[in-house]
Amino acid sequence: MADEREPGASGAAERVGYGRPPVSGRFTKGCSGNPKGRPKGPGKARDQTARPGSLDETVLTEAAREIALTDHEGKVRSVPICEVVVKKLAVNAAKGSNPAIRTFVQLFAAAERNSSSHRTTQITSIEAGLQLMLAAPLLERMLGPAFPASLPRANEVEIDFGTGIVTLRRPMGNAEQALWEGCWRMKARLGAERDLLARHLADPAFAGFRVALAERSAIIDQTAQSIDRLLGATWHLTPAELAAPPRHARPDMSREFLREALLPAARRLLDGADAVLLGQQLLRRSYEVVAGYAGALESPTPQALRARLLAHPGLRADARIGRQVECDGSR
Repeated sequence: MADEREPGASGAAERVGYGRPPVSGRFTKGCSGNPKGRPKGPGKARDQTARPGSLDETVLTEAAREIALTDHEGKVRSVPICEVVVKKLAVNAAKGSNPAIRTFVQLFAAAERNSSSHRTTQITSIEAGLQLMLAAPLLERMLGPAFPASLPRANEVEIDFGTGIVTLRRPMGNAEQALWEGCWRMKARLGAERDLLARHLADPAFAGFRVALAERSAIIDQTAQSIDRLLGATWHLTPAELAAPPRHARPDMSREFLREALLPAARRLLDGADAVLLGQQLLRRSYEVVAGYAGALESPTPQALRARLLAHPGLRADARIGRQVECDGSR
């Protein structure tokens, strides 16, 4: 006969109480209550396997962690802890708590500096650039040939909408205008010297100097390329624009005024390029004298060019010029 104390036994009344759970809630015989098994590690150490982050990481993680709150309408919603803290701080400041007022004002001032003022500056620069781009075509149609040379055209305004930086692809101010004029004048002088060297290379009278003339031409090309890189980097000029004649020319830009208006770094660069050109002209002139070139009598003597080069302020910009003068300038 089955024991009446055994729950679930045949003929026995179902009894539920301490130590006697209902049949539906009992473990099935032969099945484990923890199929995944006991986690590895001794006790609480199992939860500490991950390396803790820095204090800053912990604070940022906790500030972004969301908690459930009930709003004034009785709806439960998830809110970041940082939002809850700031709202509580603002409420306490509104109630007149001096520490809360001081802390809230400091937070507000820092937020204004880090976001609003920076964003306002970017928007202002972009808006100014867009207005400039829109106004330029209207002024060109209205004024025609009388359009002021000091104002940029629509295609000379470049806007980076990612950073908010507006770049004017033309010179503005005396220093930039002087650099612009100096670069284009140097390009013209280098081009004239390159053309003269090309004619000499094709002239049978200079057959014995073709290697030396080709070297002079290569140095002229390198100097011209450095000027083009400067123009392209400063005003974002395209190759087609670099090949075009100069724009925005100012008649008052004499050589002396131009050099005085240049910034020191730009002055050293252009002086160095001018010294390179003068050095190549000196060597080319010496080849003309030796070859008996017909136009030699109308050109400066090598001695005069050598004296000009040794007194040139940009001679120190390229030490190789001095070596070339000492080796070849006396020919």
